[in-house]
Amino acid sequence: MASPAQNTPPFDFGWWSFDLGKYRPCDGTYCFYGYDSIPPIRTLNGTLDWLDPLDPQTDQGMQLYRTAPEERGKLAEIEAEATQLGLTLPAAFLRLMGSPELQDRIPSCTACTFDLSAHIVPCIGETSGYIIRFLRDQQDVLLWYLYLTPQGEQWVLVSPYEFGDGPDENPNDAPENERRAIIARTRICAPSFEAFVYRFWLENTLWFRLNTSESDGPLSDEQQRYLDFYGQQQQHSQQQADS
Repeated sequence: MASPAQNTPPFDFGWWSFDLGKYRPCDGTYCFYGYDSIPPIRTLNGTLDWLDPLDPQTDQGMQLYRTAPEERGKLAEIEAEATQLGLTLPAAFLRLMGSPELQDRIPSCTACTFDLSAHIVPCIGETSGYIIRFLRDQQDVLLWYLYLTPQGEQWVLVSPYEFGDGPDENPNDAPENERRAIIARTRICAPSFEAFVYRFWLENTLWFRLNTSESDGPLSDEQQRYLDFYGQQQQHSQQQADS
């Protein structure tokens, strides 16, 4: 899967995620996967029309980790700041972050929660982009940010760093050595908000299917294609090793 070609923030591409059983092993909570090594996903239209309710078993299992809707941030304040900064919030972002019901259709095997920044802040390492945190790991191992520019560029970033989101915060005020360390460990993980959410949702639903005894029945066509991609990779690697 080739890295998207357009103007990008100053980070490398990559995907941090968990295991998918025998198809994609991982020896920790998260492992790093090269962006070219992850499967392609379907064409998306910004409507989240693919986001079906969870099966009852998975939904019940997630109840323990969900935060109250009022603890997930204030979208209206982010919308107002975006307008002041000349930023256009993606339709999928507005729909999902404005709907706790839709958010609760997305499981997380690592207990991630939706959590909006209090404010939009400048992106570290450059002068034209801004970031909005929208998702965080329960232990803050990783945090995910929507990156936007006034020119309409959009990416999703993943980082082990929590960027301050006070009204006067600017990550670029950090010492040079800290900025370099942050840039080196932050990754571009999706070309759009919906693309990230779709892959995050798909991988989590797959994890629950592969790792819990309560889930049964056949995989969906999309789930099977996703796993087949890894199966083909493994087969190719074995053929190379045998040749």
